[in-house]
Amino acid sequence: MVDFFKKEKPFQGFNGFGGGAASLATVGGTTPITATGGTKATPGDGYIYHLFNSPANFVISEGNAEMDVLIIGGGGGGGKDRGGGGGAGAFRPATLNGVTGTHPVAIGEGGAKDPGPTNYGANGGDTTFTFDSTAYIAGGGGGGSGDGASGGGANVPSFSSFPIGGSGGGTTGSPIGSAPWPGGNGGLYGNPGKGSNESGTGGGGGGAGSGGPNAPSPSTSSTASTAGDGKTLPWIPTSYGVSGYFAGGGGGGGRQYPYPSPSPTGTPSAPGGGGKGGQDNPAFSATDGTANTGSGGGGGDGGGTPHRDGGNGADGAVLIRYEA
Repeated sequence: MVDFFKKEKPFQGFNGFGGGAASLATVGGTTPITATGGTKATPGDGYIYHLFNSPANFVISEGNAEMDVLIIGGGGGGGKDRGGGGGAGAFRPATLNGVTGTHPVAIGEGGAKDPGPTNYGANGGDTTFTFDSTAYIAGGGGGGSGDGASGGGANVPSFSSFPIGGSGGGTTGSPIGSAPWPGGNGGLYGNPGKGSNESGTGGGGGGAGSGGPNAPSPSTSSTASTAGDGKTLPWIPTSYGVSGYFAGGGGGGGRQYPYPSPSPTGTPSAPGGGGKGGQDNPAFSATDGTANTGSGGGGGDGGGTPHRDGGNGADGAVLIRYEA
């Protein structure tokens, strides 16, 4: 969904044809933007980019030309012990016209891995771009659930800013032969997490590009551990995010008990930066979401203590571009 928030300056006459170059620059109602803030780059494609990975101000000293904006919420943390992957933060694009002044940027933090006794990963935080006194918010992704947290979908809809939240977290596997517990609901700028009915394997977290559905049967439950895709836009260079993608879900963790092979890898199904789920054969721990992509952390394995923890969700980001 794209937000449109245009402010056109009224045409100012040439004041008796004596306005000079400054007046000619306003023909058509727009002037080029001059701005500071974040990490500023001019890669030579005709545009200037500002990337914000931490709280700061975007300051426009001049200009009202059009800007492309992407706001990414913090990713959810992965669940513990055959845990579901964390859901990605909201992926919220907007098209705005420049307004001179100071415009604050607040970055949503990624959710911590299974921080409490419930074995759930924490929800990601909100990223807010306050532009010309209007707050544009990208909510955080849902945390993945873990074993012992009945029906991990209980993290639905626990986004701090639902319904503008991101994607839902995955659920831990339900008992063999029973219907999958549902993954977390997705917000307006995300997708649902996945449910798994394989008791040894958690579902993947939803991503900005895709999410869900629940596994249809134990024989295909390994597909439930695969995370939801991240997302990109035509104007985002591949040097940003993960090859231009942001907001991938975290992979589900655990073994595919009682089916000895193949073990789930928890690898996200597309670029986006989601963490991998842990597993016990071969053994590896869950990983965090890639920094400042708003991606979810991977779910933890159930086979061994060193690998049971999930991964942390990634902090969000704000990316802005305008013509050079």
